[in-house]
Amino acid sequence: MLIRAYFHLVTFAAVLMLYWLYSSPGRIDWLLVLLLGAVCFVAEMLTYKLPNGGSVSLAFAICLAAILLGGPELGVMVAIAGSVTSRDLASGKPLYQIIFNMSQLGIAAAVAGSVYLGMGGVPLYFEPQIGVDIWIWLLLVLLTAVTYTAINVGLVVIAIRLVTKSQFRAIASDALHYIRGLLPLALLGLVIAKLVALAGFAYLVLLIAPFLVSRQTFMIYQQRQAAYLDTVRSLVAAIEVKDKYTSGHTERVAAYARAVCQHLGLREFEVQRIEWAALLHDIGKVIVRGETLCKQGELSDEEYCEIREHPAIAVEILEEVEFLRDVIPLIAAHHERLDGKGYPMGLKGDEIPLGARIIMVADTFDAITSLRPYRETLSLDEAIQELRNSVPSHLDPKCVEAFVAAINEGAIAPATVRRGVGEPANV
Repeated sequence: MLIRAYFHLVTFAAVLMLYWLYSSPGRIDWLLVLLLGAVCFVAEMLTYKLPNGGSVSLAFAICLAAILLGGPELGVMVAIAGSVTSRDLASGKPLYQIIFNMSQLGIAAAVAGSVYLGMGGVPLYFEPQIGVDIWIWLLLVLLTAVTYTAINVGLVVIAIRLVTKSQFRAIASDALHYIRGLLPLALLGLVIAKLVALAGFAYLVLLIAPFLVSRQTFMIYQQRQAAYLDTVRSLVAAIEVKDKYTSGHTERVAAYARAVCQHLGLREFEVQRIEWAALLHDIGKVIVRGETLCKQGELSDEEYCEIREHPAIAVEILEEVEFLRDVIPLIAAHHERLDGKGYPMGLKGDEIPLGARIIMVADTFDAITSLRPYRETLSLDEAIQELRNSVPSHLDPKCVEAFVAAINEGAIAPATVRRGVGEPANV
C-alpha cells in the first residue's frame, strides 16, 4: 500500500506541475514535438543491456536536447513519449507503474527546463544564437542535465527501495554508477540540440546512425557470449549430475553471494561478476571422479588431493573464454583461507579477492545446511554459529556478518534456507 500511495503522490504532483506549465500559452512547434517524441520513443525501444548489468540508450540525450530546443514544454512531451515502451506493454507492467514512470520523467523534464530558462538559457529552436558566453552556457547545460538526472534518479530510487526493500546503500551505489555514465549522453544531447537548431533534422541521422550500427555489432557480440555461457551452464549441470548430493548447490551459492554483495553496497556490475563466479566456482569438479564426489565416508589422501585440484582445473577451463576471464581470480581463490592455510595458492587476508571471500561464506553455508552422506545437516541457528566460529581463521568476519544480516532482513528468503533437511533508473 505504501508504494501505491507514493506512486499516486508523484502522479498528483505531475498533474499539478503540468497544469501550471501549460496554463499560460507558450511557443510549441508540434512538428518538433512529433519528431523528437518519435525519436525518443524509438531510442528507448532500442535500449540494449550490457554484460555488467547497465544499459545504453539515447533517450536521455534526446530528452535533454528537447529541453534545450524548446524549454520545459517540449522537454516534458518528449520525456513522456520515451517513458513507455513496447517492453512495458508486452511484459504486462501494471498501469500504475507506467503512469508513475511518465509522471516522474515529466516532473524531471519540467523542473530541468524551468532551471534552464530561469538561469538565462534560451530555447535554441526559436533563438539559435546562445546569447551568453559559451562557457556560461555550457555550465548552464550541465546544471540542466544534473537537475533532470537528480530528480529522475531520486524518485526512482525511493520507488525501488519501497518495492524491493533492498539496502539503500546498494541502490544508491547503482544510482551513482548510472549517473556517472550520463555525462557522455549529456554532451550528445547538447550536440543534437545545436545541430537541429542550426541545420535541421536531416543531420540528426548523422548522429543516430553510428549508434544503430554499434548496437547491431554489440548484439551480435552478446549472442556469441551467450553461446559460451550456455556451454558453461551445461558443464555445471554435468557436475551436479555426477553428484546428486550437490544438486542445485551452485545456483544457491550464487543467490546467497548476490544477497551478500547487495548488503555490502557493491555496484551492480561487481555483483554480477561475483554472482557468475559463484555459479561457476565448482566447474573444475567436472574432471573429478564420480566415486570421489559421492564417497560416503572420509576421503583418502589421494582423493583429497584430487578434490583440491578443482580450482586450478576451473582456471584451465575458463581462461580461453574471454567473456569470463574477469571471474577467474575469484574462482581460483574460493578455497583460500584468511590464515593462509587454504588452497591452491596459500593466500591470506586481503590477498584473497573480496568476491572470493563472499563466495567462501555462501559456499560454506550451503555445504553445512545441505544433505550429505557422511554427516547430519545443521539447522539455521547452528549454521550461523558455525560460520561465526570460522572467523577469522577461515572466513572474513565482514562477509559473515553481511550474510547473517541479509538473512535477518529477508534478502535471503527463509524458503531458501533449508533447516536440517539439506534441501536471486525506472520501476
